[in-house]
Amino acid sequence: MAVFGRSSNAGHRGFLSNAALLTVAQYGAAGIGLLTTLVAARWLGPEAFGLAAVVMAYPAAVSSFASVKTSSVTQRYASGFRATGRPDELLAVSRLGFTVDFGASLAAVALVIGAVLVVGDLPGTGRHGELVAAFALSLPLMSFAGTGFVVLSAFGLFGMAAALRLSEKALVLLAVVGALLIDRGAAAFVLATAAGQAAAGLVWLLVSSAVLARRTGRSWWTASWASLAGLGLELRSLFGWNFIGVTLSGAMSQLPVVLLGAMRSPVEAGYFRLGSTIAVTADYVEAAMSRVAYPLLASADAEGDVGKMVRLVRGWTRREAPLATLTVLATMALLPVFVAVVFGDEYGSMIAGTEVLLAGVAVSAAFFFVIPYLYATGQVRTWVLSYGAYAAVALGVGTLLAPSGGFFGFAAPVGLGLAVLNLALGAAVLRQARRARAAP
Repeated sequence: MAVFGRSSNAGHRGFLSNAALLTVAQYGAAGIGLLTTLVAARWLGPEAFGLAAVVMAYPAAVSSFASVKTSSVTQRYASGFRATGRPDELLAVSRLGFTVDFGASLAAVALVIGAVLVVGDLPGTGRHGELVAAFALSLPLMSFAGTGFVVLSAFGLFGMAAALRLSEKALVLLAVVGALLIDRGAAAFVLATAAGQAAAGLVWLLVSSAVLARRTGRSWWTASWASLAGLGLELRSLFGWNFIGVTLSGAMSQLPVVLLGAMRSPVEAGYFRLGSTIAVTADYVEAAMSRVAYPLLASADAEGDVGKMVRLVRGWTRREAPLATLTVLATMALLPVFVAVVFGDEYGSMIAGTEVLLAGVAVSAAFFFVIPYLYATGQVRTWVLSYGAYAAVALGVGTLLAPSGGFFGFAAPVGLGLAVLNLALGAAVLRQARRARAAP
């Protein structure tokens, strides 16, 4: 069996089946995660559960800031090296991803432990500074999941990747249930969550390492950095822009909640948190399609097959894009009933703002291939600058409207701005595709 070569899942049916696998896994993982939260919340009670949430929030926040998220960049090279039959480079870029993510996570651990040693017990954690540090120790092992997914998707092993996504949450659920059966305390919940997440990261590392060894005949840690010598400047630039993009994305998810809480009320901030959670959940189909599209586009770019890239983009625009959009539109139609049944009539005031956020997601879903295309063709700078302009306008206008408009006032520029961003970038990508098709 050939180690490298064209993927057998590049066709329309293969694309949809792989996207469906990842979508089901994402929703399944979300369901298991919700079950874990419900079990912990009921067994611990509000006070202990809240304490545990604060303890775990500190390392998570630091990790989010320190994370490089190499997978967004290395996916391009891993898929390209696999497609063009360059195992040495594939192993080297895998080593790069594992190493950088692990190093960034170690830096996050050092920052958290340093803060605990200097400040002592962090605000909201009671006398549990050591518990914050203990949870942080799971971060380096968790970091292996990113590059693990890159490796599996480069070889088209999306079924295996979907199974591992489910196993992540399942391991945490088993660890939490087991720990709370022994000791129903906040410390047991935190340590069990850390253990489950660390175990999941190790599973990703072991499985992806085995796949690489089987397909290339070598282990990734034996790869030479010399294989990537010619890409040093390019990789540093892409990693730098990607880091800025990740930071901006984090700001867009966190700052509206903070600003609404400070300028309007905790209720309005809570509405935004719930509304954005619903929007993210509705976006799972787009996320799955993007994950499948990225390695296909990266492989075509590495092979210099412009015609294939054009066919993929044009085909997705006609077939998969309407499907992705319809799933979000269905969520919009069902939202009033969902809010009334799940949250209660008292949450009816959040429906209008959530619908605006979902409208932005619906347009984004129609152009699910835009970010993969820009990353696959090395246009990360274009994406980050465009997203930065959107973030600045959305946050600025939202801040002005928040005192009088509350959740809806902030949701409007965020949701409508997302729609404008994707329409502009989507039109630009389609123009590139048309020019490439017309070129001799």
